[in-house]
Order: sequence, then structure tokens, then C-alpha cells
Amino acid sequence: MVQWFADNATYGSGSYSRQKPNNSAKECFNKLENAASLLWIAEAAGIEERS
Repeated sequence: MVQWFADNATYGSGSYSRQKPNNSAKECFNKLENAASLLWIAEAAGIEERS
């Protein structure tokens, strides 16, 4: 995940290659296409589950 986010602002490399850099948070979020990634982001950001 960390490498995927880091490569978004560049042209990337390997399987993360892209034609133009992505600096849009909205585009980045919409390209995740993976619920587990959203959970990873929430955990990394310190968001706790409501009780």
C-alpha cells in the first residue's frame, strides 16, 4: 500500500506504471478498488471502530 501511494505522485514503475502522475486524492481513492485497502488506510490513520 505504501509503495502504491508513493508511486501515485510519479510515473510509477513495474506494475504501478502510469502515463501521467496522479496528484488527486479523489482519483487515488477511487482507484483503490479494494475494501481491504480502505481498512488498511483507516488503521494506519488511527481511526478506531465505534462501539
